[in-house]
Amino acid sequence: MSGKLVSKMDGPHDIQDDLESSIYVLLWMTLMYSECSNPKQVPSFLEGVLDPKPHGGTGGYSKPDFLKGRTFLSQIEFTGRSALHRLIDRLCYLFAVRYEQEPSQAERDEAATLRQYVDLGNSQLAGVYHRCYANAYDHRMASLKNNKSAIDLFEDALRDPSLWPTNDGAVKQNIRVKTSSPHPVIKTGWSTTIFVKELEGGLCSGAVTIDGDPYQMVDEETSSEDTDSSDQTTEDSLTPSPPWDLDS
Repeated sequence: MSGKLVSKMDGPHDIQDDLESSIYVLLWMTLMYSECSNPKQVPSFLEGVLDPKPHGGTGGYSKPDFLKGRTFLSQIEFTGRSALHRLIDRLCYLFAVRYEQEPSQAERDEAATLRQYVDLGNSQLAGVYHRCYANAYDHRMASLKNNKSAIDLFEDALRDPSLWPTNDGAVKQNIRVKTSSPHPVIKTGWSTTIFVKELEGGLCSGAVTIDGDPYQMVDEETSSEDTDSSDQTTEDSLTPSPPWDLDS
């Protein structure tokens, strides 16, 4: 779901929302099924950005903030897949403009003046005009009117096979996410889920400690009646090999 729809769940749904959601689908699959350079950064990102909890009809603004700042991408690397990292970064920049401030009238007037000089043959100001905020904003917004810009980024990333590893099979990552009891950590449609429950009375048999907080890992079969339709963070009950632990 796009940041726009998450922050205003009763708002209109357009093609830009669907295109933007491709970023989160790609990130979710990549982080859940392949290694990254700093896995300890992943749980908070999944829970805070890709799985924002709704409060009063809104899921907050974590996705727009991620698109504009891309701080998470500066903290991790997708090992051996620099083309993937560049693709996600460029997709984020492409859609970040949806959440950036519109140019002021003064900025538009400045752009119009620069355009007049450029049209009169002042080539020295052409670069200044193209980089000015109002012109750049309008150009980036126009690129979202259809799916061409997003598709071009994917095609460019996939053009050179040498930038991608061979035999890059999916490996389910062991990701533990802190959450408040009794809220489960689930993904709609998965038949088996690990529930993470906080222990109010301290550690007991079967419990683990994550960042100093007591948690109990409980295997539990779930059915379609146990799940909701929200986009929620998940853990499979099958432990991958080798797992990583937040405390390691």
